[in-house]
Amino acid sequence: MSAEILTFPVPVEEQRVQLVKSETRDWQMTQLLRAAEYLDAARLELSQAANRLHHGGELTDDDPATSGQTLESALIAVVSITNLMGATNANRDVARVARVWLQVNGSSDDVG
Repeated sequence: MSAEILTFPVPVEEQRVQLVKSETRDWQMTQLLRAAEYLDAARLELSQAANRLHHGGELTDDDPATSGQTLESALIAVVSITNLMGATNANRDVARVARVWLQVNGSSDDVG
């Protein structure tokens, strides 16, 4: 009695899109710099508002801290930070809320 050995073809692995390390580093740097820029803008706006109050001034409706401009800057930074963290359950809600607020309130910057 002879036995025949059947061989099956080795499955070819699907080609997957791979990011080149330099592209990943560039993207990460973009996210970091964007977050830093917008957090710095929010910090400056808050510091200026506090300084006005400290020197007897008032916050008006068009002040960045009360008009939503400071919040917009902070939320743009949040989007960049959550982008760096990746799509995890831990940050999904905060990323969604930040994007929705920015879209609804007409942010002039890309919120993606």
